[in-house]
Amino acid sequence: MSPELDHQLCTRYPETFARRHDRDAPIAFGIETCDCWFDLLDALCTSLQWATRQGDPQVVADQVKEKFGGLRFYYDQAISVRQEGMISLAEGLSQRWCAGHCGRQKPTDANAPSAADRAAALARLAALGGTDPGATAGQRRRTSDGSEPDAG
Repeated sequence: MSPELDHQLCTRYPETFARRHDRDAPIAFGIETCDCWFDLLDALCTSLQWATRQGDPQVVADQVKEKFGGLRFYYDQAISVRQEGMISLAEGLSQRWCAGHCGRQKPTDANAPSAADRAAALARLAALGGTDPGATAGQRRRTSDGSEPDAG
């Protein structure tokens, strides 16, 4: 992501990007995506902060990057089921959003929703809330060598 857009997100959501200047955190390298996901990340962070104001834990990003054509939003703490749903939705929507081509739909998915539709979907998810905001979802942690743990 361009330094300007990275800065905008980190300024708007200082709690989410609290580790941005922590040299030991992967997020110190910046938000490692194309600019095309700015609106999606902005909507996600807005939704996550809304959930925090409703009593859910504060999500702190450990790393935000593109991997295999999709958004990956890593964190290293317990979060609510509602917040996990928000992150999963954003990651899923990103698969239909053409990474590397600044927001154009992937040619194989002509019926993909617009950026506004994606942002609205995240806003609806936040407005609906979770059934148990106090429940914690699985943590997306990294192993001691920085790799992702096996899913199996």
